[in-house]
Amino acid sequence: MEGTITIKKPFDSHVHFRRGAMLKAVVPYTAEKFFGAIVMPNTEPPIDTTALAAEYEREILAACQGDALTQGFKPLMTFYLTKNLTPAEIEKGFSGENGVKVHAVKSYPFGATTNSQWGYRSILEATDVLKKMEEVGMPLLLHG
Repeated sequence: MEGTITIKKPFDSHVHFRRGAMLKAVVPYTAEKFFGAIVMPNTEPPIDTTALAAEYEREILAACQGDALTQGFKPLMTFYLTKNLTPAEIEKGFSGENGVKVHAVKSYPFGATTNSQWGYRSILEATDVLKKMEEVGMPLLLHG
């Protein structure tokens, strides 16, 4: 049709899959409509290591298996800015060293939203992690 644009598979820049049964229910719908998504890390437990990010990515991709409409879905993994997140994990995640590429860090202020009990009360407490993020070029995503 002249004068129209059809976006066949857009990109979701903010998706919450959670874990377990909720993830298995939500991922196929998202993967059918979007070619990829930035995956929020405020799960229980929070995604704050490359090992947890890799496990979460595998769970997401497994929920896409067996359906031609969801094949090729690209989850872009993120870390949750917790007190357990270290500069070394930032470096490993951003480089893809442990088999998973982590694209950004999400900051949830303490008590601000679902599963935000692991967030900082003051982001200034995360100076070492923020410096490493700046060094490698990893974006900081802020919950607003």
